[in-house]
Amino acid sequence: MVSCKLTTLPCGPVSPDRIFSNSGEETDDLDGDGLRDLVVGGRVSVQSKEVFAAIYRGSDSGYMLADFRVVPARAEPTFASVLLTESGKPPVLRDGHDLVESNGRSYSVARLRRFDGQRFRTLLTFCAHRSEPSSGLPGGVRQGLNRVDFIDVDKDGSKEVVIQGLLAPTVFRFNDGGLLLMEDRGLTRTFRESGPESVRARALRDEAEKLIDAGEVRRAAEVYQRAFLSMPYDLELGQAAADAQVRGGLSERALEMLTRLRFQDPERGSIACTLAATYRSMRNPVGELPALRACVEKETDEARRRPAMNRLRELQGLSPLPATPSGPAISPSQQAIVDEALGSP
Repeated sequence: MVSCKLTTLPCGPVSPDRIFSNSGEETDDLDGDGLRDLVVGGRVSVQSKEVFAAIYRGSDSGYMLADFRVVPARAEPTFASVLLTESGKPPVLRDGHDLVESNGRSYSVARLRRFDGQRFRTLLTFCAHRSEPSSGLPGGVRQGLNRVDFIDVDKDGSKEVVIQGLLAPTVFRFNDGGLLLMEDRGLTRTFRESGPESVRARALRDEAEKLIDAGEVRRAAEVYQRAFLSMPYDLELGQAAADAQVRGGLSERALEMLTRLRFQDPERGSIACTLAATYRSMRNPVGELPALRACVEKETDEARRRPAMNRLRELQGLSPLPATPSGPAISPSQQAIVDEALGSP
């Protein structure tokens, strides 16, 4: 057994019981050579600061270290898993690693890889999830749980790779004998328009808007939230759900949703406006003031920005701004929510 100088793991050839105290698990044939391979990750010892993920290729004489990656000790390593097996080809392998930034934020970089005869070639890299140390989420919940699905989008008998979750769905085709992934914009557009989750979300949104018009705001808030769960990358849909929750007196739920929305897009002014309305309904001026300032600074829609400016002037002991003849840039049903939430006359 030959020791690897950099990894402190054996390079091979070696039996599985000599790798990481026999805690590794034999998995699928990653390279398509007819022999099962092994994936292992964790720490070499309890005292070790080194967190790692490794792939061993099977051979007639034992296991050979084929890939090794060290991840930051403060991060959560993303272990490898086999995702797709095609007849006569090595399967696609999903793995990755976490990156920790100096400000405490971390994000997981996920990879899709396939063995090309010499090495495991990276076909695609994307963000699997993120975490924010001061996001205010219970238990430090990680955000952006993006997943990989293999779907025959165009029904031609071959599956495409679909990345979706908090990322808007994107469809990739295999090329170069399965060793290359290329985005197909036409199929991406088709999937976004006709995918089951998109169809369901549109139907639920239509239902919610009818409930708003009928004055059933709480029911509308529930339906909006169900629609948003189907399309969590649609921030406008999440915004509509949060607006309805504020108007329906569901301030705690609105605050939780807005915290998540702000994490997805910190510069979105409308989120700050609804956040200000939420804090106002909770009688929390400490939270309301900075949210109002962010709304006034970042929001470009006067239908939201102007009530926030007047509320800010009210808190500062100033008179409201004179009325303007310009109409709102949003739908009447949503304008009703904004006016009621922000206390507009």
